[in-house]
Amino acid sequence: MRTQDNGSVLRLSLRLARRAGRRRVAFGSVAVTMLLEAGLDVLRPWPMKVLVDNVIGRKALSGVMGDLFGSLSRADLLTWTVVATVALFVLGWAVGLAGAWAGLELGVRLTYDLAADLFAHLQRLSLGFHRRSQVGDSMRRVTTDSGCVATVVQGALLPAVSGAITLVAFAVVMFALDVRLTLLALAVLPCMVISLRRFTGPIADTSYAQQEAESRVYETVEQTLSAIPAVQAFGREDDGSRDLRARLANALDATVAGAYAQLRFKIVAGVGTALGTAALFWYGGHEALAGHIS
Repeated sequence: MRTQDNGSVLRLSLRLARRAGRRRVAFGSVAVTMLLEAGLDVLRPWPMKVLVDNVIGRKALSGVMGDLFGSLSRADLLTWTVVATVALFVLGWAVGLAGAWAGLELGVRLTYDLAADLFAHLQRLSLGFHRRSQVGDSMRRVTTDSGCVATVVQGALLPAVSGAITLVAFAVVMFALDVRLTLLALAVLPCMVISLRRFTGPIADTSYAQQEAESRVYETVEQTLSAIPAVQAFGREDDGSRDLRARLANALDATVAGAYAQLRFKIVAGVGTALGTAALFWYGGHEALAGHIS
């Protein structure tokens, strides 16, 4: 099995991510929608906070909110919280729809760009390479594996940047409310980083093994169908079927191994998140009961 360290995976991901620069408009559209979604995520809790603290709890608004809405009655303030909640929902839905459309366009364009470049590169390789390689494997590299660039950009790079921006925004807001509560919420980050570094290698290895096993399936189908006159003439249909079933069994084993590696990471990350959330609720609840926060 091919061993991938974290550095090689990161370098390969960055090489693929740089291809997004060819589609600046589509890439920029996806980035803008992600930033808007991050901003809306920060704003969503505020109507509920105003409802609990200022409408139900009868506390006076302060700061910018006080300057804008301090003169409103509780009934009018309740109306504004409802309007704000609906507006944030509609904006979030619209931004999400625009982001999905922009992401689809970006993913398809990046995939087809890489497929075209890969096909052009294959045509320039030596005859010796093509004699050593199977046509089915080369076909799969062009038609299927080229989708990895969309996975890296849309599934890893952009969500990581958007998540980092959202994390910083929430941290700034939480620091203004309670420093210790914020530090407790951020304490789970080292656990997430350690688990990610621990499982990146196994996930990459099993993914590579899965791709190789699926490539063997393509090779078997291509070889059998391209020689179908000889297969039928010599009655070798059963041999071809047995060979394909064996390759499919190997592909299934590789797929299960990959799913198991990802499942282990999800379990560790989920347990860490659950423990962090429980600690956050415990501390935040005690602070609320003591009247330090609302």
